[in-house]
Amino acid sequence: MRKCVGCGSILQSVDPKGLGYSPKEDQIYCERCFKLIHYGRWSKGAEALSQEEILALIKKSSATIALLVDIWQVDFLFKSALCRALKGKRVMIILTKVDTLPANTSYKRLLSYLKELVTKLDEIEILEIFLKTKGQDFKEVFLTYLKENEIKEVMLCGMVSVGKSTLINELSGQNTLTTAPFLGTTLAENEIRIDELTLIDTPGIIDQNSALLYVEDEFLKLLSMQKEVRPQVFQLVGAQSYFIDGLLRLDVTTQERASLVFYLSPSLKVHRTKKLQAQNYYERHLAEFHFKKELKSQKIQIFNQCELVIDGIGVIAFHNIKEAYLYLDPQIAYTIRRAVL
Repeated sequence: MRKCVGCGSILQSVDPKGLGYSPKEDQIYCERCFKLIHYGRWSKGAEALSQEEILALIKKSSATIALLVDIWQVDFLFKSALCRALKGKRVMIILTKVDTLPANTSYKRLLSYLKELVTKLDEIEILEIFLKTKGQDFKEVFLTYLKENEIKEVMLCGMVSVGKSTLINELSGQNTLTTAPFLGTTLAENEIRIDELTLIDTPGIIDQNSALLYVEDEFLKLLSMQKEVRPQVFQLVGAQSYFIDGLLRLDVTTQERASLVFYLSPSLKVHRTKKLQAQNYYERHLAEFHFKKELKSQKIQIFNQCELVIDGIGVIAFHNIKEAYLYLDPQIAYTIRRAVL
């Protein structure tokens, strides 16, 4: 049984519309991966494994788990079905997209917060926490850790687009696995050997409450955190409204000088207007927005020096703001936490 080395799907040359199709029987990539790698053409593939089957695969595995965690989504991952599937497992946590954090980020404060979240995980043995940064340092540190602890089989798991395939390519020194800024690139279990070490790539688990799931591919490129985030800072007094495309509207009111700091993909811009003009602005620009679904208004419980974390969008820090209303698609999750960034 031959598998596509890019996405893990079983290769076949019979059905052009089927999973793993390759017109030539001697190809190592399916047509979908080949077009993505060589021409940048993307097409969503049918699921080789359902979400339930992926979780069952993880539960069944005897390998040590490398849980990849997007640094921007730590608040949501630890409440997911994926973490419930890891009960009884030995787990290494690898924080990805660390390089997209602002240059002045306090890693000490961030790790302190992460460790608080980790202590709430039931029946999971956390072996180590790694920060995944660019360059050879991480590769050397990680492979040395595995060797010193005699770990010879590692299953990589995480949410979609967290960087599992990219990491395996870096560890192996080869660009074998297919990677792209789209959801669901890896379709099935895929094994890569590095000397005596076996790395097992798995399809990502879909976060049903992430904004990334509800936007078109072209907007997904703009929304995804791929480059270093530069905080967008706004000083304000009175009642104002802030828009991020059509994804989000935030109304804030204050009687004293206050500020908002937006931590978003550099490709996203924040538009500010007076609260009285907000509805008019939304209606005038609706045709230009990438995201056009109806937003639901809700008052959010904030406190001084806190952060609003929105799944798949980013983080908004509040300073001296007493009242805020968030307009958001009800399917997209958010949470309030103390200041971390």
